[in-house]
Amino acid sequence: MSSPVTRLQPSVEKARAKKRERLEKIIALAAQKGSIRNNDVELLVHVTDATATRYLSELVKADRLKRVGIRAAARYQPL
Repeated sequence: MSSPVTRLQPSVEKARAKKRERLEKIIALAAQKGSIRNNDVELLVHVTDATATRYLSELVKADRLKRVGIRAAARYQPL
């Protein structure tokens, strides 16, 4: 009999792959437009405001994007 962790592994990998795909789409849009906003991410990958914020923060921490500005005026540029 397989353990619960083993049974969940394909689902976890699928979710991780989907997230990686979304992050790459965000990077590509930033490169294409020069800079993007939180709302651009929401519309591009069909996520909530909070999720878009988390994705952008993760990309900034990973040195893939640079945040310019503060709060609602924040824009994100590719590095």
